[in-house]
Amino acid sequence: MKIKELLKKLEGIQTIESIMDILQVDKKTAVYYIYRLRKEGYVKTKKQSNNRRVYNISFENKLGGKSY
Repeated sequence: MKIKELLKKLEGIQTIESIMDILQVDKKTAVYYIYRLRKEGYVKTKKQSNNRRVYNISFENKLGGKSY
């Protein structure tokens, strides 16, 4: 699957489980897709209080810049 297709399907706030559901893949493949998007700069990761990772997937993440 190409990066742009992944970005369109997964844009927004996701967890690993929601990515697995949207793409109909197993956990290993979902983690790999997150890795590819993160490598391109489209993913910001946050950790919740219950130790779950939440992924903010957006094209704007790649733009960078300063946040005030």
